Amino acid sequence: MKKTIFAFLILLSLVITGCVIVHSDGKSFQYHKNNPEHIQIVANQIEFSEEGQALFKGKWSASGNWKNVNHITLMIENFSNETGQSTWATTLNTDQIEGLPLLTSEEFNPEFSFKIIRSYGTMTFTGKRKNKDAAGEISLEIDSAYLAKIKELTGSDITNSQVIELWCYQVSPEYIQKISTAFNNKISINDIINLSRYNVKSEFVTAYKEAGYNFTPANYIKLDRYNVKPSYAAAYKKGEFDFNTDQLIQLDRYNVKPAEMIEFKKLGYNFDIESMIKADRYNVHPSYAKKFQDAGYQFNLEQLIKADRYNIKPEDMAVFRNAGYDFNIETMIKADRYNINPEYAQQFKHAGCEFTLDQLIDLDRYNIKPGYVVPLKELGYNFSIDELKNLKRYNVSVDYITTIHNPDYENFSAQEIIEFKKSNMSAETIKKIRSKKAK
Repeated sequence: MKKTIFAFLILLSLVITGCVIVHSDGKSFQYHKNNPEHIQIVANQIEFSEEGQALFKGKWSASGNWKNVNHITLMIENFSNETGQSTWATTLNTDQIEGLPLLTSEEFNPEFSFKIIRSYGTMTFTGKRKNKDAAGEISLEIDSAYLAKIKELTGSDITNSQVIELWCYQVSPEYIQKISTAFNNKISINDIINLSRYNVKSEFVTAYKEAGYNFTPANYIKLDRYNVKPSYAAAYKKGEFDFNTDQLIQLDRYNVKPAEMIEFKKLGYNFDIESMIKADRYNVHPSYAKKFQDAGYQFNLEQLIKADRYNIKPEDMAVFRNAGYDFNIETMIKADRYNINPEYAQQFKHAGCEFTLDQLIDLDRYNIKPGYVVPLKELGYNFSIDELKNLKRYNVSVDYITTIHNPDYENFSAQEIIEFKKSNMSAETIKKIRSKKAK
């Protein structure tokens, strides 16, 4: 006695760019209802023969335009499936369909038939048509030797829904053998069908496994769909990173380079996924971080990003540090903003001038260069910032101070020198004043 096991819908429609969207994950199937060349076939009353799974038959009816069809979409929907998969769809050229009645008139056609031929079975439609309406019988005959080979390779029985899917996705015995080997023969028929459905190659799985990963079939499908290459994942594994599927997809999506993350790790940066993406987004490279380390600084990612944004050079910070200025990122940004270069600060430092960054900025603003301060320092003048500014304001040159200087006498104050300059006082008068400052 025949046993009714499921009913399914087969839809054939003309595919025009932008007109047909096929979701083979069982969620939806859409087409333009106004497409004049649309064909829809509904099949039901499907039954397997008593002789086994190699043959089933049913009824179908259709309504649509049967003229000038170039492409069709075949869809099998709402059939029983242990994995939850209930929809299958594919787009075919008419040369893949044998005998499709592309009629040139609307005359009643008493009888016609056409076939969809796949590797291991043939689906045959027979019936009658009047204008756009047609109806008849459908049958699917599977190669019994093919089914026997599948059972032999998997060592398990095949359900009726699996028979349909094996035919739909043209899962070859060779594919089953290779993919089973890739999984060490620990994989179900449903997983094999799904891997074949998404065209996941056994070489893809093997490459991941050789790299040290042991994902589920669903994860390999996901990685393949997002085009995450095994070589990309292998590079992370070599760098002693152990990422899961979603993390690899996320890293690949943001084009994070494994080599850079490995170098960061060698420098002591244990970045999480978000930090890796952030470093790449802001174009912060490990070579940049290493230069700071060589200069004696260990900055975190946020500091590195800020330093890079303001174009802070590690070599400048090294010169500042060698000059005794232990700047952080904020003070370095400030120095750069006011054009205080490390050589400028270093010359003051070498002369024994202990100026803060704010003082250096103040000196630079009044155009007081090391060439002005250092010679005075060597003569024994320890002028304050305000005194130096006043001397420059009244155009008191180094040469003028050198002329009136005498190492045998106590140095004049900045105010005294300014008064001499303002009064155009003679050297003889200055000499008399100096005699009162004998050491």
